[in-house]
Amino acid sequence: MIAVVCLLVGCGAAQAAMECEPRMPPYRPGPVEDRLGERPCPAALLATFFARQPPPQEYGFEIVGYHRYRNPDDGSPEAVVEFRLLPPGGHGFGPDLRVCERPNAAADMQIQFTYDKDTQRWFDLDSRGATIPSEICETRNYWTAQDIADFADPPQFGRLSAAERGNVHDVGKGAERRAILDAVREANADLNDRIPIVFVVELLRSDGEHAFFRGQVRMRNGGGPVSATDWGECEQDPRDGVVEALLERRHGRWRALKSNRCADDVLLNNDEMQRYRLLLMEE
Repeated sequence: MIAVVCLLVGCGAAQAAMECEPRMPPYRPGPVEDRLGERPCPAALLATFFARQPPPQEYGFEIVGYHRYRNPDDGSPEAVVEFRLLPPGGHGFGPDLRVCERPNAAADMQIQFTYDKDTQRWFDLDSRGATIPSEICETRNYWTAQDIADFADPPQFGRLSAAERGNVHDVGKGAERRAILDAVREANADLNDRIPIVFVVELLRSDGEHAFFRGQVRMRNGGGPVSATDWGECEQDPRDGVVEALLERRHGRWRALKSNRCADDVLLNNDEMQRYRLLLMEE
């Protein structure tokens, strides 16, 4: 358990010297200090999140992980806070008083924050897990320790040695590329039937047995974006929307195991992201 944590009720600049505590009492709505500086207590970050998405009443919280780092692109401060709920009255399971009898992870929820220097405020970027007790026990999609480390130092496929790459390779022009793209097109047959499509490839990588594709969709005739009507229901705009697909080669034929035309949704679960890490790695 980490020691650098503070009570939800106060981590402003005037209290910067106080020692943060690992456990927080149930959240109570009220004014929230949102100018926290570049090195806030994790519970103060949670307070800004809870002000927008209130947690369940009467549940306490325990910080189980706090990771501070700099964004590798612009150097701005970022952080990941990992915490779990503490059921009312100490009625949780096991010595850690967990919500679930068989928890799926050390944390019930993980939240990634970024700091905006212009406004001097922190904003939540992304999250994994849940705070609704009925959903926590069913949630299995969490960031691993490697995922969090990658936020600070993203791995690059092009920097790996031949031994580290193994059989994994970027797919260039040729029969393998055509076969994989045909399989992605087949996985989006509903769209291709409405309007013939081609792909602008952003990432196409294979190990000979599995492959991962990410790219944009264009009309075969003219090369322009697909219309919103043809695109179908999706939160993404077809002008810059992304298609992702995980594929498998079986009996000499490629087919999509998973495909997602709304790639703002999570395509792969944690186990899959670890298993296919080299296929997903940025160039």
